[in-house]
Amino acid sequence: MDGKSTTTVYMCGPIAGLTYEDAVARRSEIAGPLMEAGVRVLTPMRGKHRLTHLKGPLPSHGYKMPEASDRFIIHRDFWDVTKRADIIIADFRGFEDDASIGSVFELAWAYAFHVYVIMLVNDKNHLGKYGHAFVKEAVGIVFDRKEDVIELVLRYSGVEI
Repeated sequence: MDGKSTTTVYMCGPIAGLTYEDAVARRSEIAGPLMEAGVRVLTPMRGKHRLTHLKGPLPSHGYKMPEASDRFIIHRDFWDVTKRADIIIADFRGFEDDASIGSVFELAWAYAFHVYVIMLVNDKNHLGKYGHAFVKEAVGIVFDRKEDVIELVLRYSGVEI
């Protein structure tokens, strides 16, 4: 392969409770190496740079700007997960005991539309709230090292590593 992949990855994971900067950074640490290898990465934080003015943890809903409105978020994320993504990376590191409702919705959409899900947690032997039967059955594989997630996506994408 020429180093350019046709694979599209969607970065799932908690946003509410994080600062804007933290929500972007935790996705970038995985998305960065994938994009450098030619994998297309979609993140729910794209196009939301106007949220940088918010200080402290981001709320789960109620934004006034169109690109972050409740309706826009659910429609765009649904489109990304069900029509655009080949793989979902669900990064729940540090949130195993605090389930993200939006992320669980995304996992259900992925399951319904046969989109492969890779889950990343701090300890794959402790899934916390993500150990629920519905979540476990919707997920294809669980890792506790981001390097393993990146390697699997690159191998799936046909990118030489």
